[in-house]
Amino acid sequence: MATGAAVIGGAALLALAAAQHTSPSAKPAALPPARPITIQPTVVGMNLGQGQYYSQEWIFADLVQNNGLLEGVDHKPLDVKVDASGHPVDVPKGKEIWLLLQISAIWKSGDYRCSISPGWTPGIRFSGTISGGDENFKLTVPPGIEGNLVVVKLTAKHDGANLAKASCIPVGMVPDAMFTPEFLDDMKPFGIIRFMDWMQTNNAPPQTWAGRPKPTDFSQLKGMAVENMVALANKLGADPWFTLPFDADPEYYRNFAIYVRDHLAPGRKAYVELSNEVWNPGFKQDRDAAERGKARYPGVEPYQAADYYYADRVIDMMKIWDEVFVGQMPRIVRVAGGQIGWKERSDGLLAHKDLWKSVDAYAIAAYFGGVIQDIPESGPARVDKVLARLPDQGNQVITSIEAQKAVVAKYGVSFITYEGGLDVTGFTPDAVKDSVAVVHDPRLYDIYTNFLEDYRKRIGGLLVLYNGTSSTNYGHKDYTGQPLSATTPKMRAVLDFMKRHPQ
Repeated sequence: MATGAAVIGGAALLALAAAQHTSPSAKPAALPPARPITIQPTVVGMNLGQGQYYSQEWIFADLVQNNGLLEGVDHKPLDVKVDASGHPVDVPKGKEIWLLLQISAIWKSGDYRCSISPGWTPGIRFSGTISGGDENFKLTVPPGIEGNLVVVKLTAKHDGANLAKASCIPVGMVPDAMFTPEFLDDMKPFGIIRFMDWMQTNNAPPQTWAGRPKPTDFSQLKGMAVENMVALANKLGADPWFTLPFDADPEYYRNFAIYVRDHLAPGRKAYVELSNEVWNPGFKQDRDAAERGKARYPGVEPYQAADYYYADRVIDMMKIWDEVFVGQMPRIVRVAGGQIGWKERSDGLLAHKDLWKSVDAYAIAAYFGGVIQDIPESGPARVDKVLARLPDQGNQVITSIEAQKAVVAKYGVSFITYEGGLDVTGFTPDAVKDSVAVVHDPRLYDIYTNFLEDYRKRIGGLLVLYNGTSSTNYGHKDYTGQPLSATTPKMRAVLDFMKRHPQ
């Protein structure tokens, strides 16, 4: 499809590719010399937590950019016109809208320097106090506010009011600071950061370059702008890992690549992946791949149809990145993702249309743990049993990875992980409570340490954990800036591991 054409998707996509991608049985090119199965030094990266209005992650210094959410009165849907960037426009006189800040997040009490466009009267609807003028005022947040929620109400002074500007920055913070120092400190140890949640990759709608998230959006709740992701990578001195939308037009992929090429700091390299887990039926991108793949490759197994379609799309996208980075290929790492524990599937995926020639690395997820409801007890008894079986579960996962790494080696590409770490899950109230207890139990420090050391000895290479900060069980911390303690066993184990094995 020509650059600038409509979004790839549905019938248009199938028609485009019919002549190019017809049979999975074309004779593959001769394989390269098999990559020796060696144990490279383990490098630990980290997936970043998702920025959402309920997030515990405090990324941006500006609370509005971080997770400011506009609502109608009494938490009803916003019922005013907004422009393409989400800013309210042409609001009638007397209309009140609410600005929610940091709902469910761990607050720091204190004073915030707020600025809004002229034409509005600010007030407090829930928690805190404000003082000063209408356009520039001070927001004071007391300690221990109920629900960790502040709601600033904004009332239009006249017809046609626009909210082109809204920001709230802690008093004393550098005025032009983009990121909070706590967030930078939390992420500084990691030389590779993956932006899958930041980009809201899973179940993403079709994307165009014109409609992409931008730094000028009211907030970054609908996905993070590439400008902000590159700025963070440069600030941290880290390599970014981008997960591009499954349904985007060639213009999107090309312009994204051009921005990264022109703005990522020299010496840094970008990991590039199409979507995330296009093997997982829980995500729309896999279901779409399976449906489109069946039309393109009738007669194969459903999982093969999804894999072949995904491989076709990876090849097409990587051609664009190859063109943009011609003469600079060491600056990118082209990644294909696959499913752990199914080495035959990895083999078929890499072999299809010689996908291995279009990528530099093959990535899987390295989780251990799982659902805990098979243990009938609840409370401390269940927690004890979960902790007791985790070492064996970690060993089983690493054994499975060893077999998969051997398959990937014959294609001459690197073997890495896109996610990994502890995954303990509960689906009933008592099991959820017990899973939370497991991830905060001080005994987990030794278990996690042993998993990391075993991975280093038996697998090695890049291990990107999931995720840095989250109130769910996946988080290595519960909130940005959380001090290390006995109740942060995963992050303590990771940082101590990195000190023993300098990155």
